[in-house]
Amino acid sequence: MTEMPPPPPPPPPYGGSVTPPTPPPPRPPSSGGVRIGDWFNEAFDRVKPAWVEYFIAGIVVVLCMAVAAALCYIPYFIVGGPLLAGLVIFVAKKMLGVQAEVGDVFKGFRKFTDTMLLWLILVGPPVLVMAIVYAGQFAAAMGLGKVGEALGAVMGCVGCVGVPVFGIIYPIVVGTLFYFAFPLVLFRDMDAMSALKESMAKVKPNFMNFLLLWLASAALFLVAEIVGLLLCLIGILVTIPVAMCVMVMVQLEAYRDHYGLSPENLDQYR
Repeated sequence: MTEMPPPPPPPPPYGGSVTPPTPPPPRPPSSGGVRIGDWFNEAFDRVKPAWVEYFIAGIVVVLCMAVAAALCYIPYFIVGGPLLAGLVIFVAKKMLGVQAEVGDVFKGFRKFTDTMLLWLILVGPPVLVMAIVYAGQFAAAMGLGKVGEALGAVMGCVGCVGVPVFGIIYPIVVGTLFYFAFPLVLFRDMDAMSALKESMAKVKPNFMNFLLLWLASAALFLVAEIVGLLLCLIGILVTIPVAMCVMVMVQLEAYRDHYGLSPENLDQYR
C-alpha cells in the first residue's frame, strides 16, 4: 500500500506572513533606572531568612564604631570607613551566594586609606561643625567669664547656619551624589577621588530619583531607631544593625544594576 504524502502546510494569511511578529522590547526600569520599591522588596526578601547572621555582622560594626566614637571621636574617623566597607563586603557575599563570615566586616581595612578618606568626606564636616558648636556652648556653661560668653554667642550664631547646612543638607546631598563610592572602591579598585567622581557622574542625571532612594533608606533607619526605642532601648541593638544591612543590600542591588556585580569581584576578599 502506497504511503500518502503529508498534507502541505496551510497557506499564509491573505496579505500576511508566516513569520510571527517581533515581540515588543522590554519596558525600561521604572523611575529612570532607580527602582526603589523593587530594590527594597528584594533586600527584605534576602535579609529576612538569615536576619540573625546579618544582625551579628551589623552589631559588630555598630559596637566597634561606638567604642571608637567614645575615644574622643578621632578613632571613629579612622576606623569608621573601613568598618562600613567591611559590612558592604559581608552583605555582597551574602547577596551573591559566596561563603560569608563575621570576620568579613574587618576586610574593609584592606582598602584602609581610600575607605577612610570616603568616610572623612561623608561624616567629617557634620561632626566637626557639631563639635565646634557644642564646644562653644560648653565654654559658656562653664562660666568662663566674658570670653566664655562671647565664645558661646559666636558659636550660637555659627550653629544657626552650620547645623542646618552641615547637619541636614550636607549629609543628604553628599550622601546622594556619592551613593556608589564605597562599592566602586571595593569592587572596581578605584581610589577614593576617582570613585567620588564616577559616582557623581552616574547619579547627577538621575539626582532626584537617587535622592528619593537615599531618603527612603534614611526613613528606614529612623523607623528602626523608633521601634528600637519602643522596645525598651534593648531592641535598638537589634533593629539598627539589621536596618543597616538592609540599607547596604539596597545600595548593592542598585550598584549591581548600574555597574554589574559578580562573585569574581569578591575574590580579593576571600
